[in-house]
Amino acid sequence: LKNISLFMNVLVPCFLGAVAASGNITTATGTYATMAFGINIIELLIVRIILPAINIYLIVEFMNAFTKEKMLSKAAKSLKSGIHWTLTLTTTIILGYNGIKSIMLPSVDSTIGKSARRLMGAVPVVGDALDGATETIVGSGMLIKNGIGIGGIIILVVICLIPIIKLLTLTIIYKVAAAMLEPICDKKLVNCIENSGEATKLLLVAVVVSMLLLVLLLAIVVAATKAV
Repeated sequence: LKNISLFMNVLVPCFLGAVAASGNITTATGTYATMAFGINIIELLIVRIILPAINIYLIVEFMNAFTKEKMLSKAAKSLKSGIHWTLTLTTTIILGYNGIKSIMLPSVDSTIGKSARRLMGAVPVVGDALDGATETIVGSGMLIKNGIGIGGIIILVVICLIPIIKLLTLTIIYKVAAAMLEPICDKKLVNCIENSGEATKLLLVAVVVSMLLLVLLLAIVVAATKAV
């Protein structure tokens, strides 16, 4: 997760610089703060809240496995639901807010860009030359912006792929081990192994949600911005 955060902190200024170069200055300025905030919130949420909550969930399930009446089953279920709801709510808020800004800000840039080009075109003698030069610069900015955005998405997916594969493999191993040991081992031990698989699956979901959230943040800006 720290590698993802470091990569995004390097990528975002470069990407939004290219967005500004394509004529979407208002979008770049308004999006920088929200993307930086989103990245920090995702890191804070996963590292400071979700990971400790998963650890507590696993401890509660282990304690529950060794009690006769399973007195902590409700607490474990509530923790698991809380983790899912936290991830869902965070994703909805961040994507919704960035989606609304990505609809509004490009419209402002389009209006400003059209007005600026009309003013340049009205300049005697050099107006057409200025308009042509501006169009070339903005077009080049669009190509760079799209290249950085798509490249960033690919690199982000590659960075996340290794931990996702590891967590998926661990989840499968825990589940298969619990199924194979159930006929021959004590039920408490089997429950502990199965609960370890559930905790690993929760961690897997958290990593996948973080990756998808960051990918969608980039994709929204790439799709919403256009030459002005």
